[in-house]
Amino acid sequence: ACIGQYMRSDGPGVILLLYSCLLTRGLAMVQRDADFPTPLVGTNGYCSQELVNLLLIGRAHSNVFDGERVVGADDEGVAGGGVRLRGIPRPALVGFLTLFERQGEPGSLLVVGRHFKRPLAPVFVVQSESHYTCLWAEGSWADLSVPSTAHEGEEEGEEGEGGAPGRDQPNEPSMEGGPDCAFELMYYDQMAERDTAVKFTLRRRSAAAASQLPSTSLPPLENVILTRWPDADIDWNGEEVIL
Repeated sequence: ACIGQYMRSDGPGVILLLYSCLLTRGLAMVQRDADFPTPLVGTNGYCSQELVNLLLIGRAHSNVFDGERVVGADDEGVAGGGVRLRGIPRPALVGFLTLFERQGEPGSLLVVGRHFKRPLAPVFVVQSESHYTCLWAEGSWADLSVPSTAHEGEEEGEEGEGGAPGRDQPNEPSMEGGPDCAFELMYYDQMAERDTAVKFTLRRRSAAAASQLPSTSLPPLENVILTRWPDADIDWNGEEVIL
């Protein structure tokens, strides 16, 4: 009966959605979810990572890596003075990719884990520059052939949640494929002054090109996509490049 309040262009839909998420999780739980006390809406009205995670996984955790990490601890663990940081506990329904991963140091806390990079649905919230956009594939993971054999900063045989060896989700497409391996992604940026989505084609780069680090002069969105598919060559199909 109240859906009209959410849908009105001049209505309070965004804040109502925020209230709904907060009350569903519970205010006390939201406060306990975060590593440290922090506002959900930061300077200049920017959304905090805690709020992004609350919307995507239902928990206001502060980080994007998988599971939990203890930092600053001695051999006795948290009791010895360390701090337990919470990330993404299990594969998310909708994924998350961020430009900050390309700008951070290898192995830093800004590296997005597999639970966000390999979501249950082929849909990603993208944090690029100063706002959030959406990247998705039309169809299911099973319809795609991913042009990458890399595992985003993870070594083969690395243990996943619960101590089991890390491996792809059952609906994750095969990571095998030759140089002709390709698939399409759709992208929508509400600030790009266009009403339709952009269609990319991702292809596996040649062995020679794959051995070279991607240029830092690439458009921000391409840098974000490369955090998930590092071996991909991105074709804008004649569309104007969105910066």
